Amino acid sequence: MSLPGFDASPEEMRSVAGNLSGIIMQAANTVSALRSMKLDPSDFSTLGAAVAAMNAKLEASQVSSLNTLLSLLQEFNDNVRKVADTYQDQDRRVADAYAGRQTELAAVSSTLWSSPSAERLAAAATGASLSATAQPGSVDNVLGYLRSAGIGDQQHRNFADAVAFARWLDAGPANQQATGVIGVYAGLARDLGDVPGGVRSGDIVVLAFDRGPDPVIAVVGDRGQLYNHGLVQPSFSGLADTRVYRPISAS
Repeated sequence: MSLPGFDASPEEMRSVAGNLSGIIMQAANTVSALRSMKLDPSDFSTLGAAVAAMNAKLEASQVSSLNTLLSLLQEFNDNVRKVADTYQDQDRRVADAYAGRQTELAAVSSTLWSSPSAERLAAAATGASLSATAQPGSVDNVLGYLRSAGIGDQQHRNFADAVAFARWLDAGPANQQATGVIGVYAGLARDLGDVPGGVRSGDIVVLAFDRGPDPVIAVVGDRGQLYNHGLVQPSFSGLADTRVYRPISAS
C-alpha cells in the first residue's frame, strides 16, 4: 500500500494569504460601516423603548460576531504564511542534506555490493572450475566455495537439490545471514539479462525450469559467466524461476 503524495507550493500559499488579506480589509470596512449606521433611540419614539433596546443589542451582537470572524481570519492568514515559510525552509534543509549525503550513500552502497567477500567467492568458484567438467546441480560445491571464501557459517547441511537450497534460504533472513548472502532477485526470467541491474561477480544463481534440464546452481565469475566445478551454460528454453543471492561484507 502506498501513501498518497501531495505538492506544496509556498508561492501559492502566499498568494492565498495575500488574497485573504484583501478580504479581511473589506470585512473590516463593513464593520466600520455597520457601526456608522447605528440608529438614534429617538427614531423609535413611536415604537417604544423596548424596540430601541432590542436594536442596540442586535447591532452589538452583529459587530461582535464580525470582529470574532475577522480575528479568526487574521489568525488563519498568519498561519498560512508561517506554513509557507516553514515548508520552504525545511525543503531547503532537506535538499542541502540530501546533496551532502550523496557521496556517503554511494560509498555505503559500494561497500555492501562490492565487498571482498564476493571477489573471494568468485575466485574460489573460478579456480575450482579450471579444466574440470561442470556440475551445475551440486549444492555441495557452492557451499565449499563459500567456506573457501570465508563467507558465513557453513555448517554441514544436506540439500536434495538447488531448489531445496533456495527454499531454505528464502525461508527466513536468519538462513541467509548464516550463509553470508542476501537475496536480491526472485522471479521468472528468460535469461540473466532479465535480472534488474544484472548479476555481479560472486553472485549465487539458482535456476529452476518447468521443462528440460535439472535445477542449476552456480557462482557468477568474470563477464557474467557461471561456474560450478566447470563452466555452466544453462539452456533457457523458456522462462526459468530465478533466484540471485549476493555475498555481503561482514564488516
